Amino acid sequence: MTKRITQMAGVAALSLVAATSSFADIKINDNISLGGYVVGLVDSKSVDESETTSSMDLQATKLLTKVNFAPVSGVVSLYSGADNAVSVLDAYFTYDYGAGTSLTAGKFLSWLGYEAFDATNMMTLSYAWTADAIGPLPGIPGYHSGVKVEFGSESYAAGFAVLDSNDSNFFTDVKKGDGDLDNGAGLEGYYTYKGKELTVFVGAAYNSAEADGSSYYADPAFYGFKSYSGDIWVQYVTGSVTLAAEFSLYKASFDLTGADDLKTYFAGIWAKYAASEKISYVGRIALGETNNFGATDKPKYMKYTFSPIYVVTANLEIAGEVSYTTYDKLDPVDSSTYFGVQARFKF
Repeated sequence: MTKRITQMAGVAALSLVAATSSFADIKINDNISLGGYVVGLVDSKSVDESETTSSMDLQATKLLTKVNFAPVSGVVSLYSGADNAVSVLDAYFTYDYGAGTSLTAGKFLSWLGYEAFDATNMMTLSYAWTADAIGPLPGIPGYHSGVKVEFGSESYAAGFAVLDSNDSNFFTDVKKGDGDLDNGAGLEGYYTYKGKELTVFVGAAYNSAEADGSSYYADPAFYGFKSYSGDIWVQYVTGSVTLAAEFSLYKASFDLTGADDLKTYFAGIWAKYAASEKISYVGRIALGETNNFGATDKPKYMKYTFSPIYVVTANLEIAGEVSYTTYDKLDPVDSSTYFGVQARFKF
């Protein structure tokens, strides 16, 4: 998964290669290479066995270009999701100072989150922080623009970033930040320890929004918005077995309006078994809760997931998922079911 690979790489100079290692690079010359993926999805969702929706379409496509003129390297990518809208996703350059230290500026992905943005790096099809009848919980940011510094060695990595926003997808599209520092900046930092089998990640994010009437914060109900996110995950790999656990906490406050705080959390555990070079099986249990802006009832969910993955070739794999989710204090909904199959082609 993109985020985990980057944090586990340790040496900051390796982050460019690590962050894009899910692609089968096409080398143009010594300085330029291309990569990307195409992901198709067939799925079906039902809530309380009464409402069923099905789809069959392209889920995501990505074309990425990497350039390397040491000590400067860069990445630019074009991305299209299920809405077929094309956008610039990655657009950043990195200066490698050596000794494990680097400086990056541009548009890039948040460090937070055990699960990946790119579908080709996922162990499952859905996310632990999403339940069909509740939707995605805030807490794990997506893309944003800014400047970040990373440093580390073979056994640890750490970083700090100053960003245009970091509101955990509360206001902005996951594919970009708000593009404005006048209404408040975002901050993010992390530390990763990597042993031979054990990896531990601790990260935090902060965002503020002033009452400036910008496109994302023009609603007076959100004036004085501030959010805080914390994310911790651990991973243990031994032989053909991978075990992992994650906990994420999110709080949003509205200082100028007196509105109730929004508080959410989610947690997940994963177990992956590689039965062979071709076949892997993944099990996941996830749970989450939101206070829904101070509501007395706090909707909760418990999500059980099984995902088999079959590697057809080095460039193509088929992944499936069956998820069953139960809900508490979300009347009249009691449960939901999800079935999906992905074809993941990377180049």
